[in-house]
Amino acid sequence: MIYRGESLKVGLGRLFSTEAINRNITVLAVTAAASTFSLSLWQLYLPNYLSTQVKTTVLVGAVYSFSGLVVALSYFISGWLGDSLGRKKVIVANSFLLGLAPLFLMGSDALLLGFGLLFFFWSTSSLQPVFRAMITDGVRASHRGRALSIFNSVAVSLAVLALILSGLRLESLGGSGIQSYSLQNMASLFMASAVIILLMSFVRLIFLSETYRPSNDDRATFSSVIAKNLAPLKKGNVRPLTLAYMLHDAALSMVLFLIPLYATRAGMAAFTLSTMFAVQIALTFILQIPFGRLADKKGRTWTILVSFVLEAIFAALLVVYANPYYAFAIYTVWIAAGQMDAPAQSALLADLTKIEERSSMMGGFGAVTTLAAIPAPIIGGFLFDVNLPLLFYICSTLLAIAAATMLYYRRHLLREPSHEVSL
Repeated sequence: MIYRGESLKVGLGRLFSTEAINRNITVLAVTAAASTFSLSLWQLYLPNYLSTQVKTTVLVGAVYSFSGLVVALSYFISGWLGDSLGRKKVIVANSFLLGLAPLFLMGSDALLLGFGLLFFFWSTSSLQPVFRAMITDGVRASHRGRALSIFNSVAVSLAVLALILSGLRLESLGGSGIQSYSLQNMASLFMASAVIILLMSFVRLIFLSETYRPSNDDRATFSSVIAKNLAPLKKGNVRPLTLAYMLHDAALSMVLFLIPLYATRAGMAAFTLSTMFAVQIALTFILQIPFGRLADKKGRTWTILVSFVLEAIFAALLVVYANPYYAFAIYTVWIAAGQMDAPAQSALLADLTKIEERSSMMGGFGAVTTLAAIPAPIIGGFLFDVNLPLLFYICSTLLAIAAATMLYYRRHLLREPSHEVSL
């Protein structure tokens, strides 16, 4: 007979086996945890900070639309570089660039602020495909969901502490409403962030091991780079997934950057806002590993489909009742459910690609889905002041259509890999 304690021990042993975690995943997860801690000191307040600099919501939306173009280009280029030069070089270079971003965001003129935004959006998106490629390179297909979820969980593990500390810091500095997020209040958070990220960049430089060393024959021509990055639209078993995520990412890009502005307008104080984000991160930390196991055991497409349906429901519910504490509750559940698809998506892309094209496929996928979202923040910034409920209902409708696309994909177009259990 196996007792409950022994069963739990066996389950944890399987979850954290060497098949699901190795040295690179450990280094990436620990450094990502420190970097995410530092970014969480200010990242989620960035829309509010920008509104003190550019003054109107539409212009804040324009900044995020511009960021969509930057993100798409960085996905294209970093994915290709990850396959052409190796994963480690791209990770280290972009880590140092990310460390410079908070310093430039402290700039007193538009040019320096623009460089800070450029470095931030470029580096954070450039790291994603090579992170995922390096992680999935080193584990068997049957453990990719768990490996990705372990990384995702550890990466956000310290963010809750950062949000609480930053919220207390902003409250102690005074100010009311949107002025709580002025440069004077945010400067110390930016500085601490830069120091931590630059230190983590050196750790990655020293301790990461390359997982893919391309030969000279693997050096891609410009035309082949374009072809590889457009593969998500060309490859038959990836195209419907890409279309679903184009709708999904456009929907979220329309509204998510407005959440802190919505909460502040509703009267939510800085510390309460930081607590809302902290609860969201805590749920992500707790749920990522179960979500990764779900993707391995129940199927990637099933997990993504359920996530999309839940997001569509909670996006519509957010604006049913105009109360900051109601928004607190609905938003945290919405974003927690929305994280359900993260390990499943990356694991599915890895399942469908060869190692020599994996980084490019992930980069191209991120770029193509981001391109569709470029106009969304401007539309969101406009509707925020004109008809707020309509904005979130449009978001919910797009998410529902994305879910329907995933259902069609699952039922008619994709036979999931044999290591998954199809339901």
